[in-house]
Amino acid sequence: MLKKVLLAISLLTVLIGTTQAQIIRDTRWDAEVFNRANTAKDVSYLSDDEKSVICLCNLARLNGKLFANTYLRDYVEEKSIKSEYVQTLINDLQNVHDLPMLIPDLGLCTAAANHATDIGNTGRTGHQSSDGRDLIKRFEKYFANGTVSENCSYGKSAPLDIVMQLLIDDGVESLGHRNVMLSEQFGAVGVSIAKHSVFNYNCVLDFYDSFL
Repeated sequence: MLKKVLLAISLLTVLIGTTQAQIIRDTRWDAEVFNRANTAKDVSYLSDDEKSVICLCNLARLNGKLFANTYLRDYVEEKSIKSEYVQTLINDLQNVHDLPMLIPDLGLCTAAANHATDIGNTGRTGHQSSDGRDLIKRFEKYFANGTVSENCSYGKSAPLDIVMQLLIDDGVESLGHRNVMLSEQFGAVGVSIAKHSVFNYNCVLDFYDSFL
């Protein structure tokens, strides 16, 4: 059985996002650093948008201060976001540097896709499947032990919208989604973006404590 579960139990306020192609390198980022973050670029079982979600997560984990001064700053200005949670994110990112890169894993991506499809089709939210299984039960099929966590985003389909929603964590007092995404504990990830019958889209990110 999985030894430990970290859940971001609070749900985010949802807004409908727009789709976009795979993320293009911001020229303020060194090409070598960007390529290091783009761990999913050659993975065949992920869409370009899903690959971009992983790349953006990794950029924040590689150099939080630069991420705050580039992607985050530009996003907040474009969207005219006034939330106090933005400043707490900027503060947190100052101390994030050279965390382990999140490497895509087929098992994690399969688990994420199954959950994203299930809750999308049934209009549900949260970490419990429509048949009543919790996160641990859903993961026992793929992994015997270790630490797993899951973030769920609703109403967004564009990679930048998804990542910013989870990092800013507006209204989530525990900052559970942000803490998971910036945790040094995790090294493997699965991502799935799927249609949602209520919120149009949902994205599930599953994290594991090491590359499998």
